[in-house]
Parts: sequence; structure tokens; C-alpha cells
Amino acid sequence: MIKSLHVKNFTVFPEVSFDFANHLNVIVGDNGAGKTHVLKLAYAVLARPARARRGVAGSRGRAALRRAGANSPVLRSGRR
Repeated sequence: MIKSLHVKNFTVFPEVSFDFANHLNVIVGDNGAGKTHVLKLAYAVLARPARARRGVAGSRGRAALRRAGANSPVLRSGRR
């Protein structure tokens, strides 16, 4: 379970932190606000350890998640 996420230069987010509750979390916002990108962020964090176990390189995927005009995205997570 993901407790928190902190990201820098990820798609539409220059820098943002998310803290999640223990059970249900609802993500609400206008069109284009980045709701789907929050899900992509969670997937990127959760899939990274699985990809590493299988020996799959992740550099190509990270480039697609980089915010336009920025360096590589920085993803950090806290887990329960």
C-alpha cells in the first residue's frame, strides 16, 4: 500500500506531494488537472520493483513520463 508520493518533473507536475489515507482515497479535479497522471505515478512507483526483479530496463519508460523541458522525473514513495 502506498502511504505517500513525492514527485518532481513528472508529466504535468513540476513538484507535488500526495499523502494517502489508510482505506479509500478519492481523486477529484477539473479536466486536465492531472487525475490520470496520479494513477500513472502510482503505477510507475509500483511497477519499478517488479521490472527490476525481471531485469527490464526502465529508462525508456521514464523519459515518456518526464515533464516537458525538464530533467528526468524524480519519484519517491512511502509504503505501509
